[in-house]
Amino acid sequence: MTLEEAKALKVGDLVRYATTNKSIETIEVVVVEWDKQRPDRYNASLRLVTLAILRDEWKEREVGAEGWINTNNCHWFEKIA
Repeated sequence: MTLEEAKALKVGDLVRYATTNKSIETIEVVVVEWDKQRPDRYNASLRLVTLAILRDEWKEREVGAEGWINTNNCHWFEKIA
Protein backbone atom coordinates (compact mmCIF):
# COMPACT_ATOMS: atom_id res chain seq x y z
CA MET A 1 0.00 0.00 0.00
CA THR A 2 1.22 3.48 -0.75
CA LEU A 3 1.21 6.25 1.83
CA GLU A 4 -1.61 7.98 -0.06
CA GLU A 5 -3.70 4.78 0.05
CA ALA A 6 -3.05 4.47 3.79
CA LYS A 7 -4.14 8.06 4.41
CA ALA A 8 -7.41 7.36 2.54
CA LEU A 9 -8.43 4.40 4.75
CA LYS A 10 -11.62 4.83 6.78
CA VAL A 11 -12.79 3.37 10.08
CA GLY A 12 -14.04 -0.15 9.42
CA ASP A 13 -11.79 -0.82 6.42
CA LEU A 14 -10.03 -4.17 6.53
CA VAL A 15 -6.35 -4.55 5.69
CA ARG A 16 -4.01 -7.50 5.46
CA TYR A 17 -0.56 -7.26 7.01
CA ALA A 18 2.12 -9.62 5.73
CA THR A 19 5.88 -9.74 6.01
CA THR A 20 7.86 -10.34 2.83
CA ASN A 21 8.44 -14.01 3.62
CA LYS A 22 4.83 -14.45 4.92
CA SER A 23 6.06 -15.56 8.35
CA ILE A 24 3.49 -13.18 9.84
CA GLU A 25 0.12 -12.50 8.21
CA THR A 26 -2.86 -10.87 9.91
CA ILE A 27 -6.21 -9.24 9.15
CA GLU A 28 -6.67 -5.84 10.77
CA VAL A 29 -9.55 -3.33 11.01
CA VAL A 30 -9.04 0.44 11.02
CA VAL A 31 -10.30 1.97 14.29
CA VAL A 32 -8.85 5.50 14.02
CA GLU A 33 -8.27 7.26 10.70
CA TRP A 34 -5.20 9.22 9.70
CA ASP A 35 -5.28 12.70 11.25
CA LYS A 36 -6.83 14.80 8.45
CA GLN A 37 -6.06 18.03 10.29
CA ARG A 38 -2.32 17.33 10.47
CA PRO A 39 -1.66 14.53 7.94
CA ASP A 40 2.07 15.21 7.63
CA ARG A 41 2.97 15.68 11.28
CA TYR A 42 5.91 13.76 12.64
CA ASN A 43 4.85 10.23 13.65
CA ALA A 44 1.42 10.52 12.00
CA SER A 45 -0.41 7.21 11.74
CA LEU A 46 -3.76 5.46 11.86
CA ARG A 47 -4.71 2.84 14.40
CA LEU A 48 -5.68 -0.77 13.78
CA VAL A 49 -6.93 -3.73 15.80
CA THR A 50 -6.03 -7.31 14.90
CA LEU A 51 -9.09 -9.38 13.95
CA ALA A 52 -7.44 -12.59 12.78
CA ILE A 53 -4.00 -14.18 12.73
CA LEU A 54 -3.48 -16.17 9.55
CA ARG A 55 0.15 -17.04 10.25
CA ASP A 56 2.58 -16.17 13.01
CA GLU A 57 5.67 -18.34 13.11
CA TRP A 58 6.97 -16.65 16.28
CA LYS A 59 3.64 -16.49 18.14
CA GLU A 60 4.05 -12.73 18.62
CA ARG A 61 0.57 -11.56 17.59
CA GLU A 62 -2.69 -11.54 19.53
CA VAL A 63 -6.28 -11.01 18.39
CA GLY A 64 -7.45 -7.66 19.76
CA ALA A 65 -3.96 -6.14 19.82
CA GLU A 66 -3.61 -2.54 18.66
CA GLY A 67 -1.30 -1.61 15.83
CA TRP A 68 -0.77 1.21 13.38
CA ILE A 69 0.10 2.15 9.84
CA ASN A 70 2.58 4.97 9.41
CA THR A 71 5.02 6.32 6.82
CA ASN A 72 7.56 3.60 7.63
CA ASN A 73 5.39 0.49 7.45
CA CYS A 74 2.54 1.18 4.99
CA HIS A 75 4.20 -1.02 2.34
CA TRP A 76 3.50 -4.13 4.51
CA PHE A 77 -0.28 -3.64 4.22
CA GLU A 78 -2.95 -4.03 1.55
CA LYS A 79 -6.61 -3.02 1.71
CA ILE A 80 -8.93 -6.01 1.38
CA ALA A 81 -12.39 -4.55 2.15
